[in-house]
Amino acid sequence: MNNKQIWDAIYRNYSPSKLPWYGLSFPPQIDKFLEKLDKSDLIIVVGCGAGDTAAQIYNKGFTNILGTDISSEAIELAKKRFPDIKFQCIATEDLYKQAYNDANIVDWLNLHQVPPTLLSKYLKSLNKLSKSLFLAYFYDPQRPDVQKSMITNGLIYNHKPALVKNLLKDMKKKEESIFSIEISRKFGKTDYKWKTIAQVYRKKIS
Repeated sequence: MNNKQIWDAIYRNYSPSKLPWYGLSFPPQIDKFLEKLDKSDLIIVVGCGAGDTAAQIYNKGFTNILGTDISSEAIELAKKRFPDIKFQCIATEDLYKQAYNDANIVDWLNLHQVPPTLLSKYLKSLNKLSKSLFLAYFYDPQRPDVQKSMITNGLIYNHKPALVKNLLKDMKKKEESIFSIEISRKFGKTDYKWKTIAQVYRKKIS
């Protein structure tokens, strides 16, 4: 199965509340990022899944939100669960083709699922679209570069933060921090605690 088929199968077979990232609250890093944004500006939540991340942002008073995901199953769920928020089925690496410019973007726990062969295209799309960008992804140099995901039957990748920064060439990294995420144990046998890195980027002023 390709990536879209994998995620479609996940959202077809599991309700959002049964997925391991369900109910995760934002860490202080993302709240700090959101506090600096104009709540009327476009904010795109990429890899939004069934819409919970977009809904958390909506509940903070943001009025112009677009949630995107590669999975049509996830997007249909999101539309039903959160009818006041806009959602679109599109892969992040293809978002640059749309008429979105100078958007504020939140990429919450997606990057570690992007294979190295797609990483450059994925980040170049964010590089082109973003006025400001919040990235949070699993990264732990003590883990293997690639490991099996018990969640998707796919792979989890340890992308080096320096590589991510280099691929976001039009963006200036403003902040970087590390914290730990404990995912829900409802999904079954898997790793529960993940070292996570958060990076904040702003568009360079020419």
